[in-house]
Amino acid sequence: MKKQLHLILLMVFAVGFGTAAFAQENVETPHDTLAMKVNKMADDLAILKRIKFSGYIQSQYQIADSNGIASFEGGDFASRTDKRFMVRRARLKSAYALTNAAGVATSEAVMQIDLSEKGIIVRDAFLRVSDPFKHIVSLKAGIFDRPFGYEIAYSSGSRETPERGRMSQTLFPGERELGAVVIIEGPKASKFEWFKAQGGYFGGNGAFVPLGGDIDFRKDFIGQVILHRSFFSERLALSGGFSYYHGGVKQGSDTTYTFDGTTKVYHKNVTSGSTTHFALREYLGADIQATMDSKLGLTTIRAEYIEGTQPSIGSKSVSPSYSTVTTFSSFSSSSSYPLTTFSTSTPGAPVFNLYSRHFKGYYFYFIQNLFHSKHDIVIKYDLYDPNTKVGGNDLLASTKINGVATATKLSAADIAYHTLGIGYVYHLDMNTKFTFYYAMVTNESTSADNTDKVLAHFKRDIADNVFTMRVQYKF
Repeated sequence: MKKQLHLILLMVFAVGFGTAAFAQENVETPHDTLAMKVNKMADDLAILKRIKFSGYIQSQYQIADSNGIASFEGGDFASRTDKRFMVRRARLKSAYALTNAAGVATSEAVMQIDLSEKGIIVRDAFLRVSDPFKHIVSLKAGIFDRPFGYEIAYSSGSRETPERGRMSQTLFPGERELGAVVIIEGPKASKFEWFKAQGGYFGGNGAFVPLGGDIDFRKDFIGQVILHRSFFSERLALSGGFSYYHGGVKQGSDTTYTFDGTTKVYHKNVTSGSTTHFALREYLGADIQATMDSKLGLTTIRAEYIEGTQPSIGSKSVSPSYSTVTTFSSFSSSSSYPLTTFSTSTPGAPVFNLYSRHFKGYYFYFIQNLFHSKHDIVIKYDLYDPNTKVGGNDLLASTKINGVATATKLSAADIAYHTLGIGYVYHLDMNTKFTFYYAMVTNESTSADNTDKVLAHFKRDIADNVFTMRVQYKF
């Protein structure tokens, strides 16, 4: 009997022990539940750390020399206005990036919008993926800054002047473009960290094209090489680059005009079926930057030169860009690339005559921080000459060729401009800065008489200087 009782007790103990062991393996204890929650929070935190939000707001007040001037200091003034408040930029940017153990981003996605009294505009929407081996080669695709020169890609939140120069705004309106580039960049702390090269293809029509995407089959090539080195324990930094743009503007009619530098007249060219052709758009540029740290403070010098062939309409030399319009009906003479008429059979296809001009332009920045303080002095000079083959004395509505009066077809689009800007920047704190900047604009004087009111308007320097007072908050 005792043996049976012992056997029964042993079996009960064995069953109880097994059940308890099974329960320990399959039932969460408070400790296990806490560990799981901590691990989940860690995973969620890791995801959140990959997401970054940033942005800035620029509010400003401007005073112009006269009412309704055309201006590159934030856009043209209204017809009866010489003073205005503006939210020049209100940017909100989000970025999601994956990094490796060394902290190098292996892939990222970036989106940025601009919110102002003019509405909401997409500024950036791109992805970048690097090779999985050395992370030296990467692909960037979407809407982003054109990889040409220095001023185009330099952030408006960091720039010391309120706006980019006339040359940059004319050749690359809106800065952004739809396209894709391959980037080769030396890794940091390697013997090739001083080198960067990028090249790719773009739509050539600006960042936004109404009614869905590109309006033509041709793509433009942009390539750039950038070199940078530091010296004297990084007290002196030098950088520079070379850029090349090769593309075309689709002919909107069978009539084009090329300028003859000898006769100072635009020659008319008519080619049947040329609406399927493209006028050459080609730029060559070089830029250099230098920063030096001394007892006087940080001294910065920047310069850039671009020349090339620019096809555009008769009244303006600006590149095609539809980024300022949102619908087909919004096309007008006030858009960044004003066109006369549009094809009704192919919505979005412009119909216009192209004028081909050889241009040149450059700018020079000098920025001096005062004794490592919150105060910066800024001086900038820039020039944009849309037609290097004609000067002020030749800017006439008509001329005589072999004794015969001939229309030159010259317009305000052929007038050169010089701009001298003087500014002061005060950094209140790491987020807030105040900018006071006076842009003095001088146009090339024409010799036209009153038979051409447009050219005659520029017989003197137009009163179009602009003073800007801006406060920016960056986060």
